[in-house]
Amino acid sequence: MKYFIPLIIIVLTTFSCTNSEEIILNEFEQNQIKTVLKLSGQSQKNAYIMLDSNLKHNIWVETLNQNKSELNKEQIILVDKLLDIIEPAYFNQSNTTESKYSEHINNWLKESSVLFDKEEFAVTFTNLRRHIEGQEEEEKCSCNTSEDYCWWSMNCTSSDCRSYAIGCGFLWNAECNGMCN
Repeated sequence: MKYFIPLIIIVLTTFSCTNSEEIILNEFEQNQIKTVLKLSGQSQKNAYIMLDSNLKHNIWVETLNQNKSELNKEQIILVDKLLDIIEPAYFNQSNTTESKYSEHINNWLKESSVLFDKEEFAVTFTNLRRHIEGQEEEEKCSCNTSEDYCWWSMNCTSSDCRSYAIGCGFLWNAECNGMCN
């Protein structure tokens, strides 16, 4: 019995420290997400690129859940399907078109083309802000030429921009290698 009480104190202290560390880490992660969401244009993409895959996943889960308020029932069901498909590993920079997600995402994209027009799709799945009045700053590389999700009146075309890491296209998981013209 005399060993039992000190053991309980040690266990409680350990769990107490672990929980407070988790809370601090969660607050830090939430602040990172809030910071990225407050930015716009190239600044936002630069900050997004620096996040780890867990935070990128969290941003898109939060964004897609918020976007559902503007969608109809069928579109919401499809967004929920996408949320079931994507996980943090989907947002790894090493993720390629040959990944384990490819088939699921390609099938999902086929379904989405029936329920979303180009404008709805671009606003919902290629932008972290649902409503945009205009580009607040010009972007050097704003799109991925193989995923032409530029705004409805423009096309993504190759340009003299040097391609850089992910941050364009569907869920910002494609290389930025073109410009919306």
